[in-house]
Amino acid sequence: MIKVFLVEDEFIIRKSIRENINWEKEGFQFCGEAGDGEIALPLIRREKPDILITDVKMPFMDGLELSALVKKELPATKILILSGFRDFDFAKKAISIGVTDYLSKPITSERLLEAIKQVSKRIEDEREDASLLKTYQKEMEGKYILERNLLFNHLLERRKSIPDLIIDGERLGMNLVAPYYGILLCKFLQRDETPDSAWQVQQATESVVEAFRDTAGMLVFGRGFDGIAIILEAADPAGVTALVSSVSETLRKIGLSHPLAQYFGGVGSTVNRLSELSRSYQEANKAFSSRFFTATNQIVRAEDATQSHTMPLVDPSSLSWHHLEEFFSMGTEEEIPGFCEQYLGSIGEQNCEVPTFRGYVAMNAYYCALAFPCISALPKENRCLLGPDLALIHSADDLCGYLAKLLASVIAERDRQANRKYYQQIERAKQYISEHVGDYGLSLNSVADFIHMSPNYFSTIFSQEAGRTFIEFLTEARMQKAEGLLMSSSMRPSDIAQEVGYQDSHYFGYLFKKIVGCTPKEFRDRG
Repeated sequence: MIKVFLVEDEFIIRKSIRENINWEKEGFQFCGEAGDGEIALPLIRREKPDILITDVKMPFMDGLELSALVKKELPATKILILSGFRDFDFAKKAISIGVTDYLSKPITSERLLEAIKQVSKRIEDEREDASLLKTYQKEMEGKYILERNLLFNHLLERRKSIPDLIIDGERLGMNLVAPYYGILLCKFLQRDETPDSAWQVQQATESVVEAFRDTAGMLVFGRGFDGIAIILEAADPAGVTALVSSVSETLRKIGLSHPLAQYFGGVGSTVNRLSELSRSYQEANKAFSSRFFTATNQIVRAEDATQSHTMPLVDPSSLSWHHLEEFFSMGTEEEIPGFCEQYLGSIGEQNCEVPTFRGYVAMNAYYCALAFPCISALPKENRCLLGPDLALIHSADDLCGYLAKLLASVIAERDRQANRKYYQQIERAKQYISEHVGDYGLSLNSVADFIHMSPNYFSTIFSQEAGRTFIEFLTEARMQKAEGLLMSSSMRPSDIAQEVGYQDSHYFGYLFKKIVGCTPKEFRDRG
């Protein structure tokens, strides 16, 4: 209900306005009155009226002085001036303050009510526009996140010039100019295979993103199933170190509230050029890959990850498939060099100088790969191609090269099979959207349920496979159908809105103009 406050120094006029209009019946709440601006101001601050009706000529604080203060503190409040003045300078001053309208005295209750209703309609229209904009912005949030993540990839791959990257950052609300930079990669991991653990990992990850979203010196980017990346910006190297400590403490606190989730992070070296971020990222990736060998719930620095894990000669039977299996399941191509170094270091570098031991390590890794589901499903001749040629492994470097090649082959096959599965599922999702595009209840959740995926998982996969967010795809499909109906039928735009899944015809019109560039009526008139 629209709230109205009245300020008038003449009691008879104030009483007449208050009592001659049936406020509640007309859809208004008469929330207060005062005899001058000085008394009115604290009451207005408390009530926060939508419409302020005020006389101009009053003792202590006149109507224009009051209006200026109210517009400063409550800019959304509409102000109606009651005045006997008919002066251009007065009107100009009222406009400069932001007064909505001014009415000449004397004024009847009918005329005042008519003016209030006009202002009320304007308020409702503005609220509706704000609500539509908020809904649209929420739906487009996925696109913003996708563009941020693409920018992160561009920063690492240098697909654009530094000035262009800085401009792209500004467009997305990110300042990429700083004296020093660092890259921190982190991820929450499941403590076990239970649904509760998976849920806590998801919640913890979202908490991290939310915690650092608006933190000075931190730019957060999603890495899908590989966790998140944070660009650290500071005035000096010590500032970057302080930011790492801040992230570590936040991860620790979030981890305490999610006991079924474990975190791990890797930090690259500090650099003083935006163009050197890729080097910091590579080092952070190397540190991040050490999660397969070290304890969780910590952040490892690049220099710590390069330390040797050399140990005395060990019994080959103590070698386990555990680290390899974990990497086959969760590792990425970028992490292969770091993993190989960590893996060989963990079993003893001097051991790898023994030819027999090198052969054992190579065959052990090969048999582990053969047992991995995506490899065991391959034809025999394909599996044989992954085996080592022991005659060519003359040194620890040769062994490292074979392991890297084997890991790359397994990960490529894993991702190929996963992508094929995802492609089929996403195609099913697109077909389902096409068939149900007019359903008002069609949503990311309903489509995810149809293809038996969790909503968050589906959202990530859909964006990667389709190259746009789910809501962008759905909105585009609906607008295409709306365009066809506008051109091939005489249906009213409000009926077309219902036909393409929008119960609110105003929101449909808002989206149509935003995406197509004109209103539905203009689109139809242009033929």
